[in-house]
Amino acid sequence: MDNDKAGLISANRSTSSGLIRAGLLGALVLLAVFGLVSIIGNTLGFTRNNMAAVKAPVTAEFASENQFKVLSSEWLSARNSLQKSIDREKKANSLVGELSAKTITQETILRNAERTFTQSIDAVSKSEQSAEEIDVELKLLSDDSLEQRVARASKTFEAVKLQRQTAEADSINANAEVDRIENAVEKLLEATAAATYAAKASAELASIADSAQIALDENTDIFSEKDGITLQVLREDFFNEAKSQADASTRAASAASRAATAGEKKLKQAQAQADTKLLTGADAVENEKRAKQDLAALAKQLEMLQFKRVKARNKSAISLERIAAGKMRLEKRRTILQTETLKLEDLKNDRQELLSKRNDAQTVIKDAQEIYNTAEMKLRDAQKLRAKIMASKIAELNSVMHDKLRKTLGNLRIENPEHDRFIVPSEALFESGSAKVGAAGQTLITDIAEVVKEVTQSLPSDVNWMLRVDGHTDNAPINGGSFKDNWGLSQARAVAVVRHLVNEGNIAPNRLAANGLGEYQPLKSGDSEQVRAENRRIELALVPR
Repeated sequence: MDNDKAGLISANRSTSSGLIRAGLLGALVLLAVFGLVSIIGNTLGFTRNNMAAVKAPVTAEFASENQFKVLSSEWLSARNSLQKSIDREKKANSLVGELSAKTITQETILRNAERTFTQSIDAVSKSEQSAEEIDVELKLLSDDSLEQRVARASKTFEAVKLQRQTAEADSINANAEVDRIENAVEKLLEATAAATYAAKASAELASIADSAQIALDENTDIFSEKDGITLQVLREDFFNEAKSQADASTRAASAASRAATAGEKKLKQAQAQADTKLLTGADAVENEKRAKQDLAALAKQLEMLQFKRVKARNKSAISLERIAAGKMRLEKRRTILQTETLKLEDLKNDRQELLSKRNDAQTVIKDAQEIYNTAEMKLRDAQKLRAKIMASKIAELNSVMHDKLRKTLGNLRIENPEHDRFIVPSEALFESGSAKVGAAGQTLITDIAEVVKEVTQSLPSDVNWMLRVDGHTDNAPINGGSFKDNWGLSQARAVAVVRHLVNEGNIAPNRLAANGLGEYQPLKSGDSEQVRAENRRIELALVPR
């Protein structure tokens, strides 16, 4: 923690530790004739003729800002030219890569085209072979033997059908004849029965007549002669009539019986003929059925044959269309194959030409790279020399600033011969444990700002300087307050000084840097009040940016 201290420590002038080690190198060799590079036509940038100019030694004439700008401009031009060359090479490499990829792709396309072309040839060959097979099949299917068999079967069916119809008619006629004969026989049998019955009746009448005669003969005494004669005549007439009827009936019965017997015989013959006709009709029906089945089977075969013919013709037409289409595709693919082959050859030629140009470009890049490397080395040497000169100037002005601040601030400083910075005790600027600049501190900082502005006005415009403000504390820990540790306190104090230099001292912010270093870079080691007082400080130094 900072403690208030009434007395301040004075010392002698501080010395520069690092910035003035070399001093002014006025006689040092600077960049001489840089003559960097001239751009060649439409190529990359430099030629080997520029090497001598680039490799010229660095002389003092490039110590000035204008000459250094020329050197930087020429270096930048060389770098840009080299970069353009590299970009061209990259572009060429990219194009080579693209052409290589396109070549590989084209080779794949060509292989695919060749494969497709071969497939087309095979497809046409297979189509032609299939067409030949279909032609053979059509020739086989064109045989008309099946049609002839169908025609013969149709004729056979019609003949068998006619036979069946004839057999059916004969069977019907035979059955009608059987019916007719059966009716005749039935009537003859009825006539025979009637005649037999009549004959029996006539015989009975004759018997009655005989009985009457006997009765009459036995009873003649009961009749008169006239009645007897009459009865006798009647008996004779009745007997004769009865006998005549009986004889006629007997003959009729015999004739009817014979006729019936003959009719029955004829009926059997007619029945046999009818049965024969029936069997013949059944055979005819069966024959017709078989003929019809045969005709249907042949018709179905013919239908299938005709279907196969139509199918084969369609296949033949399709096959011919495929052959024609296949040949068209074949010609197209032949053209594609030729085109893709030419494309591949063009790509290979373009790639080879581009590779040749890229090799030439690489040679130019190699020369440009060598020139650029030499130019960059000279520029870096010039930059180092320039930095040393600037550092020397700033270090010299830093000493001047120290002298003026000593005169301005008097004893309000800490002297340390091992440091090249102007040291102001924290007690002169801040209250204990605070980062707020006190009234006396504000006046002190304003005076410091005036000295800084006065000193830096003499610096050349090409010298890029900065006032570094570093805050330091002692190693006593902070207990409470606005800051967690000494690091935060040191940073806040450095920022407070910088803000006052900007706001009240009118120093540009880009010329200032505030750093808080805490307790970690003490001037002296130890825990005594005197040591801690010296370690609590603000350091000011002009430094290069």
